[in-house]
Amino acid sequence: MSGSDSKSRAPHHAVLISLRSTFPVFQECRPLAIGIHKTVLERIPGINPQQLRLAMRMHTASARYLKALTNGETRFDLDGNASGAVTPEQKEQALETLRERALQEGCRATQGTGAGSAAGTAETAKAHQTRGKVQCTMTQGLLAGPMSVERDSTDHRAVPAIND
Repeated sequence: MSGSDSKSRAPHHAVLISLRSTFPVFQECRPLAIGIHKTVLERIPGINPQQLRLAMRMHTASARYLKALTNGETRFDLDGNASGAVTPEQKEQALETLRERALQEGCRATQGTGAGSAAGTAETAKAHQTRGKVQCTMTQGLLAGPMSVERDSTDHRAVPAIND
């Protein structure tokens, strides 16, 4: 990250930190009421609307928040009062976003494992592709339900075994 990137990111990070310290619903990462940004602007008149928008995007795109949406039934206002429901469609969208991220992370993790003298061999490529599928399956299993981890005799890293 360049110096200009860190300077442009700092204001909305500060806004998010302020929201978390001021409003428990942000700290607890509870599903937020639709349009809650308008209430924040009313309660904190001096806040920069663009920085608030970026902070809200960062908060609501976090894995912790998306998991709260998938598990939640109720949305909350700034005071922690119920303010609407989390719809099945919103839950499904949050879960789909988490799944996509998990797949991307699993695939990125396996792309870096091909370095070295054997990286060009067909066997190595196939092994890395298989590991990528296993990692993606493992991550999906983490989102969907319980699983255990076993050791593969040819590789000393953990290989998942999904519990049915």
